Amino acid sequence: MSREPVVVVGAGPTGLLLAAELARRGTQVRILERAGSPSQESRANGIHSRTLETLDRLGIARELVALGNPIAAFNIISGGRPILHVDFSRLDGPFPCALIVPQYQTQAVLERYLWSLGVGVERGVEVRRLRQGGDRVVLTTSAGDVEASHVVGCDGAHSTVRHELGLPFEGQGYGQDWLGTDVQVDWEYPSTETHIFASPAGVLGCFPFGGGRWRVMVAQVANRPEERARPGLEEIRELVARRGPAGMRIGDPTWLGAFRASRRSAPRYRVGRVFLAGDAVHIHSPAAGQGMNTGLGDAANLGWKLALVAGGQACDALLDTYEQERAPVARQVIALTHSLVQVFGAKAFRSPAGRRVRDQLLPRCTAEPHAASAIARRFSQQHVSYRGSRLAAGTSRGPVRAGDRAPDVPGWSPAGGASFFDVFQHGGHTLLVAGDRLPGPAISDLYPGLPEDSRAVVVPPGGPAAARYGLRAGWVCLVRPDGYVAYRGPGAGSGGYLEGYLAPAIPSAAGSSGPAPAPDGAASRP
Repeated sequence: MSREPVVVVGAGPTGLLLAAELARRGTQVRILERAGSPSQESRANGIHSRTLETLDRLGIARELVALGNPIAAFNIISGGRPILHVDFSRLDGPFPCALIVPQYQTQAVLERYLWSLGVGVERGVEVRRLRQGGDRVVLTTSAGDVEASHVVGCDGAHSTVRHELGLPFEGQGYGQDWLGTDVQVDWEYPSTETHIFASPAGVLGCFPFGGGRWRVMVAQVANRPEERARPGLEEIRELVARRGPAGMRIGDPTWLGAFRASRRSAPRYRVGRVFLAGDAVHIHSPAAGQGMNTGLGDAANLGWKLALVAGGQACDALLDTYEQERAPVARQVIALTHSLVQVFGAKAFRSPAGRRVRDQLLPRCTAEPHAASAIARRFSQQHVSYRGSRLAAGTSRGPVRAGDRAPDVPGWSPAGGASFFDVFQHGGHTLLVAGDRLPGPAISDLYPGLPEDSRAVVVPPGGPAAARYGLRAGWVCLVRPDGYVAYRGPGAGSGGYLEGYLAPAIPSAAGSSGPAPAPDGAASRP
């Protein structure tokens, strides 16, 4: 255990999840929040399937589903007809949907979980300065100095932690306002799907909370000379009349807001003992609801690694894999959201000719089932893979490869669980062993390099789990605590990878340059 706690700066969803991932593994953690009380604004309200799987490992996903409104599809409509239909109902896993739920409820569920672990948010504490040296970081705050073994800045787009590290926030703004409101909507469209209207006047997005209430977003409105604090309902009504379907009526607002979207990122995710996560390290337009989900993915990736290092179970170089794995994900998200802004918001596509080209080509590109499935996986972030990471090794062929998301196994639930994913809920590493029983004594004796939190699960060769993971008899699959495959291949003679998973497998001062290679011949096996 570290002498000082890990300090998380910022109690938004990313900071709360990161603190939870640390606390549930016994790591001492403090979470500092500048605001004196929790926000009651709905803000980011979309939780995608992959994020629900992450939250399910904490046992809180179904509580959120009960609070929110699961949606089956994402539609983009132009000229009164859908030109893009993203079907979430066919996604692999226990949550084949996207969930619309106000951010304040997401934060409340995470904060209650933290309280159950004995961790409370320290509110009204503003971080002002940061310095690091040796084996600790010192934060100067409004409540005095705080020492930490590590610090993670989850303090948003205007991050003080990032500023104190001297890191730029590279990119550019869109030069346009985005207006939003949470309102009652009277119209004919179903509340089980999201509807985006792309008209010559611009884009209007409608996201259902249920019960007739919707988040209505008006994208890319001409800026005023000064940034507006909030729009008026009448202004949004006028924009809805120009951009939305005929007869759409809105009223009874509970929130009105405005912001200016940008696409920016910091060049580094780590400086010494200090890390950045979520909006503190990358921001982009809200198109496709990727922002909060990407931040929560950062937290899930960093949390288990930082807990192992802080607890002395892994060398410091493990933490370098955080940026290696997450920076490409953020670049993909920024590229995706920017493409959506360009295709549905750029002036070129507001002309009759431009709209015709877009509205004819897009349905053709997505008509093929594989293409439609790929879009759903990308929007839901199930496509995220860490192939090529230092933590990924094993056979290079098969239905699942090292670095991929560990998939569900439909129709097979071990120990009477609701989903195959139940085997991953213990919070540590999981070794799937294809055989009749474990090939020896304790897992730590078989593979001494595996962390203490590892558990083994036997899956019958030829059964649905072995088939889904491509495991032959005697093969194993190591699944990380964040639900990604670290290794898949023969259990015996695994090239030293499993035996040294967190030691020689990770570059260190001892001179190792990466994970052990795949077993001889494994790369060429089908």
